[in-house]
Amino acid sequence: MSRIPFAFVKALTLIALCGCGSETSCPDDAVLEDGSCRPGRVLREGDDHGDTLAAATPVTPGVSFEARLDVDTDVDLFSFSVTADRIYRLDCSGSGGDYTPHFSVALLDASGTALPLVRASARSSSYSSGFLATREAGVYARVKSMKGGSGQATIPLDYGCTLWNMDPDDHAGTAAEATLVIPGATVRGEIELAGDVDVFALDAVEGHSYRLSFTWTQGGCGLTLRGPEGQWLQGAGSSSTRVTLLDLTDAQAGRYTVEASCLASFFDSGYGSYTFAATELEP
Repeated sequence: MSRIPFAFVKALTLIALCGCGSETSCPDDAVLEDGSCRPGRVLREGDDHGDTLAAATPVTPGVSFEARLDVDTDVDLFSFSVTADRIYRLDCSGSGGDYTPHFSVALLDASGTALPLVRASARSSSYSSGFLATREAGVYARVKSMKGGSGQATIPLDYGCTLWNMDPDDHAGTAAEATLVIPGATVRGEIELAGDVDVFALDAVEGHSYRLSFTWTQGGCGLTLRGPEGQWLQGAGSSSTRVTLLDLTDAQAGRYTVEASCLASFFDSGYGSYTFAATELEP
């Protein structure tokens, strides 16, 4: 569960001390509802979304919303709830035109501390970030302008965002939980966030050879092949055709693992769908 904001705890304490119920005067950052002080949304004049956690605008996964950074120091806060073992990604795009990121997005917990997230992309007019929720909680998204450089010239900056509540990770990121692949079969997968790692396992037969083939919708993706003892054997990045091939020749008997991941760049978001196949080669 999310932590209760300090202002809310303070307000409840005042009620308990004075016993004045619905006549209680609430702090400036709270509102009176049903006889209790609750966190309120206090906005400065001319601002569309609050600059503080207490003034954050609630948003819903799957629903797009729009906002504006009206001055260089403007900060927009949005709040939403997450469920354990779900992946959440916030995609934002705004006015731009050159090659300098104009705004940034941070995901925070209820105390205002940045979450350990995977940053998907940061380009001239778009920004994506996300994380895997480990528990039910309240989360905040903080949007602010990039200070310095040409980013200052974009103020006021209009932007729009969409919050995605995605499926749980389709393929685990550890060797112990790797998805077993049978030679001749094709597996479909999704890199939900840049930096997400999907791991596959291949049970090789002594002396046999295999071709590992990945086809991506995004660039900047690569593979890492590890041996039965977890040792690094080889790696490869995606080509211009967005197909990555690795050949495992004269294999030892045992379980090999293949790690697939993508990195964000100016041209690629770092996430997307792919197919993976392991084919046994002729002797």
